[in-house]
Amino acid sequence: MGNCCSGGSNSPPRQTPQPGGAPPRLPVVGPVHTPGPAAVFRPPSPDHQPNPEMTPPPPLCINANSDGLAKGNPGDSACGGVFCDHLGNFLGGFSLCIGLNTVFFAELLAVILVVELAFERGWNNLWLESDSMIVIQHLYNPSLLPPWRLRNRWLNCLHRIHFIDFRCSHTYRENNNVADRLANLGLVFPSLHWWNSPPPCVAGLLSKDTCGFPNYRFT
Repeated sequence: MGNCCSGGSNSPPRQTPQPGGAPPRLPVVGPVHTPGPAAVFRPPSPDHQPNPEMTPPPPLCINANSDGLAKGNPGDSACGGVFCDHLGNFLGGFSLCIGLNTVFFAELLAVILVVELAFERGWNNLWLESDSMIVIQHLYNPSLLPPWRLRNRWLNCLHRIHFIDFRCSHTYRENNNVADRLANLGLVFPSLHWWNSPPPCVAGLLSKDTCGFPNYRFT
């Protein structure tokens, strides 16, 4: 489902505009805070244009997409995520209402839940994708601190990914539709809701992703 992470103790290189007014390229960073190749950052394509088609993970790798939202910033917020195997088969998903919070809080909690739920289920080969670049930056740069209410869970999250084959990457909103829909459903679930089968509103989106159909955003 999309585009991988690691980091270091230094902040990422400064982004500079490309000739002809093209968007700045995202920094390419090396291996992170985890020993060995546990976390990897996958750089975007050279022209930094969104890829509307889903990129499947390697064989035997679990692909997780996460998303968070807030109706206002802060506002009523929720998060969600989806797990699929390398063939695109639905393995599970979650939705959760988290009350009055910011978008960043919701996006970060979604990533924490992905790691916690994968760890509980023994999914030790995990590729996480988020459409929040700031969350990806927090994963590869542990010197960036999360909101204090999430700090302990965040540190536990970073500790857990030491023990699994973990990758993370930034993906585009066009490729994160299933996680986005599950996050919206989370607004009505005051406690964590686990989906053993995809709800009807995401079944069609999953089929498109599995078949490799492109996703476009029109503005």
